[in-house]
Amino acid sequence: MARRRKFSVPITKGASYTFAESPVSTSKFGEIVTRDTAFDYYKTLGFLPNVDPVLKKLNKDVEVYDDLFADARVKAAYGSRQAGCTSLSYELDRMGTPARQYKVIESVLNTLPIPDIIAQMISAVWYGYQVSEVIWGRVGGMVLPTSVVPKPQRWFRFSEDNELVYLTKTHQTDGVKLPDHKFITARHSPSYGNPYGDPVAQACYWPVKFRHTGFRFFTQFIEKYGMPWIKTEYPLGARESRVIEMLDVLNKSVQDSVVAYPSEWKVDALPVGGSQKSEDIYGKFLDYCNTEIYMALLGQNLTSEVEGGSYAAAKVHGGVRQDLIEGDKRMVESAFDTLIDWIFFYNFSGDARPEFHLVEAPRPSIEDSQVTSALYTAGVRFKKVYYQKHYGLSEDEFDLPEPVVAPVAPGSTPGAAVETDDQEIMDTADTAKDATQTPGVDTNE
Repeated sequence: MARRRKFSVPITKGASYTFAESPVSTSKFGEIVTRDTAFDYYKTLGFLPNVDPVLKKLNKDVEVYDDLFADARVKAAYGSRQAGCTSLSYELDRMGTPARQYKVIESVLNTLPIPDIIAQMISAVWYGYQVSEVIWGRVGGMVLPTSVVPKPQRWFRFSEDNELVYLTKTHQTDGVKLPDHKFITARHSPSYGNPYGDPVAQACYWPVKFRHTGFRFFTQFIEKYGMPWIKTEYPLGARESRVIEMLDVLNKSVQDSVVAYPSEWKVDALPVGGSQKSEDIYGKFLDYCNTEIYMALLGQNLTSEVEGGSYAAAKVHGGVRQDLIEGDKRMVESAFDTLIDWIFFYNFSGDARPEFHLVEAPRPSIEDSQVTSALYTAGVRFKKVYYQKHYGLSEDEFDLPEPVVAPVAPGSTPGAAVETDDQEIMDTADTAKDATQTPGVDTNE
């Protein structure tokens, strides 16, 4: 067992000693560890600086990331990441909300351009955060959002309390506090130390810049080694002026592809080759930069660039990318749930409120319709919500027929339910499902 070392402080007899009080509160209620008492934080401005290492290195704002969209690979990869959410449908989980309140929320969302708003919010993945202003209006005696407008990131900062502030012409160094229930902030992986979020553009910046630089040198390399070299042999004792004149003729022949020279001069074209190693180095460097961009935006290298393009690789890549999409979905859903909370704050009371969810659009198959038909024949009657979830129909696109009341048999009770054997219904559904399947064929593909 290790022995404890004892430390002692020499005390002079008769001397008085004072010890500094701890600036940190010892109460278990409230926040104890804050920036005000942290040893490594010094207040210089009225807001927190963005700790993005790329922006600090360049001494720039997040708008420097706008230029990266001029790169074709960045634009394509970001568009694919964005489409992971914008291509989804949305639905409201009622969560016990009263019918009238649920209808109001549903009506508000139907009037807003949901795909455009989602695309705006997804830009938080690229920049780290995205601020959208909610424009409120009075509609039918209620206070409801009429539009959600995105604003430039460079106009906003976060205060020492991690609250959003707006930089105005008269408050450029400290910013002004914004009113409640007015600005929705979508953030990608924020933290207490970095409320600005984790921008994916940070990981793409240097690969894009290095790739463009490497591409420029690669172009010079192709110009130098991609075309045959023209070699000439001149007679011994030829005058220097004559040699220079011949070099001018050969230089023009590279562009004109036509040359005339005296018979005593020997001209040959050297074959391209001998620089394969240099070419491979440039090619691998460009491929590395491309891979870094894809990994940052998609969490994977593109399947088309995987050697062999195997189906197994595609499945693994799809799984990684799906994780990113799920994270983006949660970010967007949280923002819309905030908007719903604000609508309730202004108009309703009670704790129950619907939740916003992004979902895959249903893709019904022939098998689904035949199972539904078999169950219906067996006596099952579905509600509208079943057809909406399984077949992607909206409520105003179809109506259900009124139930037909069977004549009352002598001795029976009017309105009594007709009993149906559950096992008979299940057997009917299984029979319909088996009839639609062909051995060795997956009907879902």
